[in-house]
Amino acid sequence: MKREEFKNWLINDYKQGIGVDVITAENRISNAQKVENAFGDLDEHFEKDHLQDFLEKLKYSKEDNNNSIPLPEGLSIDGDYYTGMATLRQGVRRYLDFRKSNTN
Repeated sequence: MKREEFKNWLINDYKQGIGVDVITAENRISNAQKVENAFGDLDEHFEKDHLQDFLEKLKYSKEDNNNSIPLPEGLSIDGDYYTGMATLRQGVRRYLDFRKSNTN
């Protein structure tokens, strides 16, 4: 992951230049890092399939949550899995937006 470039993009360029605060940026980076730690390098997977495999692995419905479906191997979430998986997807989607916006 291009951590510093991603952070700068989140703070300065995300949402047509409005950006996010530093804490929110760090949270999105942490979410993306957790997925990267579980499934492999975000940049390699961006080049391969624009992170679609990661986003597919992160799908987790309310029904999955109600049925206590286990998380994908390599991931652990404290608390509600449905909310946790949504948060991880958000981190990956922001990274995808970053990569698409820059061709980094």
